[in-house]
Amino acid sequence: MIILWSRIEGVMGTVGVGGASRPDELFAAMGEFVVRFSGFLTEVQWGVRMMIDPDGLVSFLTAGMRAQQVTDSFMAICPARAGDRWGPADNRMMKAVRRETQVLIEDRNRIAHDIWNTLWLDDGPEVLQKQTTKLSKGRLKVDRSPWTADDGRALCADARRLTAVVAQLWEAAIADPPPSERIVMDDEGHVVVLGGRSDGGPLAQE
Repeated sequence: MIILWSRIEGVMGTVGVGGASRPDELFAAMGEFVVRFSGFLTEVQWGVRMMIDPDGLVSFLTAGMRAQQVTDSFMAICPARAGDRWGPADNRMMKAVRRETQVLIEDRNRIAHDIWNTLWLDDGPEVLQKQTTKLSKGRLKVDRSPWTADDGRALCADARRLTAVVAQLWEAAIADPPPSERIVMDDEGHVVVLGGRSDGGPLAQE
């Protein structure tokens, strides 16, 4: 649930640099990430189907799973489907992918379920603030984090990149070459498709 803490009538018409309002950029980045994440999750579900049930009956199960559940299933099925074809390097790459997809899901959950403070949105800020409130050992813990359009665009790039990566994983689970020959770590320590762009763009032509 997203709770707006302010009047936002007329906000979308506020013009800023480049002819687009700052709130427009923030909301556009947020909306694109929702779509990109959905594409990522669709690829994960498709991978589960192709690895264990190409005829599609497993879709009845994955359709009711949460993002975390279906992704955990995907990560467990990949090495099981590959069997002894994968070596230590492939399993290390698998762990790296798991770590990054976990972060992506956590980011998505915060965007979807945090409380968004838009108190100053009418003034055309460049930053929104999201807030999570939790009980920890009987005490109230509040985590407030700023969020910009650049943050949103970075998450969109991550979702695109990881969508391409998980597609390579399930294909590698079914047939060679293995993940270590399909996926590499870029200079920033992120998993990327070999020969592809780190932002998840089209693969470079060989």
